[in-house]
Amino acid sequence: MGLALSSQQVFEQTSCCVCGIVFVVPQEWNATKRRDRTSFYCPNGHSLSYTQNIVEALKQQIAGLESSLTFEKARTVNLDRKLKTESAKHARLKKRIAAGVCPCCKRTVRQLVAHMRTQHPDYTAASEAASCIVRTAAAG
Repeated sequence: MGLALSSQQVFEQTSCCVCGIVFVVPQEWNATKRRDRTSFYCPNGHSLSYTQNIVEALKQQIAGLESSLTFEKARTVNLDRKLKTESAKHARLKKRIAAGVCPCCKRTVRQLVAHMRTQHPDYTAASEAASCIVRTAAAG
């Protein structure tokens, strides 16, 4: 007594982009090749593979741009916060100097300009900015 097996399989028609031969492959197999993008061969031996279609490529590009936008928004918020902090520090220092407080030795003096010339001749605004940056980096 023999065993009878019955199987139905759906096939799809495709063609080789190199030689143009038309051939059929199982639908499930073709779907797997499209999804995995692995290579296969036409009946004449040409290596073929499915590439990303333009819709998928554009979706990936959009996703990448959206993630870049999110990153840049977060970076902007962070930079705005740092700017506000530094502006407040600058305003505080300006107010202290206007009140006659030396930015170097923190003493109150009547003649701040003369004090700076005699006591801190190598002081410049650039050196103060550099020391602020070093202090900020050490604190943060």
